[in-house]
Amino acid sequence: MKTKLLLSLMFAFACATGFAGTFDWATARELNQLLNAVRATPADAALLQRAADFTAAAPSVAKTDGEKRMIIALNVLIRFQTPGADLSWEAQKKFVDEQLAATTFEKATSVPQYLGLLYIWWYRGWDKEVYAFMKTQPGFEAWGNAGHVAAHLEKWSEAYEYYVTSQIFPDRAVNIAAIRLGDPAKAFAAAKLILGKNYSAKVVAAVISRVVSDLVGNNAVSADEMKAFLLNANRKYSPRLIDDQEAWKPVITTIRTMLETY
Repeated sequence: MKTKLLLSLMFAFACATGFAGTFDWATARELNQLLNAVRATPADAALLQRAADFTAAAPSVAKTDGEKRMIIALNVLIRFQTPGADLSWEAQKKFVDEQLAATTFEKATSVPQYLGLLYIWWYRGWDKEVYAFMKTQPGFEAWGNAGHVAAHLEKWSEAYEYYVTSQIFPDRAVNIAAIRLGDPAKAFAAAKLILGKNYSAKVVAAVISRVVSDLVGNNAVSADEMKAFLLNANRKYSPRLIDDQEAWKPVITTIRTMLETY
């Protein structure tokens, strides 16, 4: 029996450390995805145990702040998915605060990082509490999910501003401006975010689709401005065809087709 227990503990440690004394990011991401995938449906006992074994062993090899925060993020999901857990906002915040207090970081946890640990993106039960709390935190606007929280509460102007500030979801900012605010100028300003940072084909496709449907030919955006936007988008994202033609060809085709009209 002792031998079996020892082997079980050794296996858990090996899973968490990738058999090389280093943090196993692949397993951490897989567990994070699996625990989020079940959402409000309680996770099965085997998954919870596997995740708990991982987070129990991982601290011994977690060296970077990012690795340590991932362990906390997994523990948050494990607690949430455990049958009978207190799912109140107060209990959630208390748990995260305790996890952070028990962890030594090289750098102080930023407000966006803190809010990211508190927030479970698919759970709607704390939207009002998260919204009220985040507004008390300096620099919360840079948190990528600030826009989500405001949008869930239908605070559309705020959601737009937060999405633009964080620059993580320009497609959502464009849609809010075009549909909810009816402001083509703001929609175009958000669309131009894709010319700065690099975004996925999915995000760029969504932005270009909204530009074509709502802004091309709109008097609020001059022909010269639109042409410059399309030219720059074509130059920036055409090289992506080399790496993933299947994902990018429809996007680039749309951009180039619209350019021909100018």
